[in-house]
Amino acid sequence: MPRDAGTQLAPPDTAETIASELRLALLEVAPDVLLLVDDVGVVRYANGRTRDLFQYEPSELRERALEVLIADPARERFAGLWAQF
Repeated sequence: MPRDAGTQLAPPDTAETIASELRLALLEVAPDVLLLVDDVGVVRYANGRTRDLFQYEPSELRERALEVLIADPARERFAGLWAQF
């Protein structure tokens, strides 16, 4: 499909920024709790639904170990399972 002569694509860095913001917006409006966790178990992103389920603000979870959401009696077992994952 040909573009209109007046249509210009956004510069790559701008397009990437827009795409990144769109992905985050989609995660934020999801009806479920969404956590993005890195390979060592640190929360890198938490959407606003964490308030409803965990009573944590998203900013309180970011950069913290996922283990903070695990009940004390199960944390040690969780750590072992996470290490195997």
